[in-house]
Amino acid sequence: MTYLVIKALHLVAIMLFVGGMLVLALALKAYQKDSLGPDMRQQIIRWDRFATSPALGLVWVLGISLAVMGDWFPDTWLHLKFAIVLLLSGLHGTLSGRLKSEKPPSPTSRLPGLALTGLLASVPVIIFLATLKPWL
Repeated sequence: MTYLVIKALHLVAIMLFVGGMLVLALALKAYQKDSLGPDMRQQIIRWDRFATSPALGLVWVLGISLAVMGDWFPDTWLHLKFAIVLLLSGLHGTLSGRLKSEKPPSPTSRLPGLALTGLLASVPVIIFLATLKPWL
């Protein structure tokens, strides 16, 4: 029962984190094009501080708890999953920092588009690894 509760909370935290990352990437794209109002930017920064960032912390804590319960630390699939989540964590910090910056990213910056692509490509890979736990 405890495992299932932790797993459910982990999934909720993942949904909040991924949703927040999508909002950050799209907001950064709008900020880049100077079409994000200052009030909306502040609301998104606030959402990131009080929802997305704590969700990321929960993703890590609950994910590590599940890995301990499942005794999966020697498994290669988990190492790959951790590496991808670590990259997404760094991407979150980059997006968050750029949105908080008073100066919008250069109009030629590819960061917002690459962030969206990276996020949308990473999530299915993580789901595949966590669900199938393949022998790699």
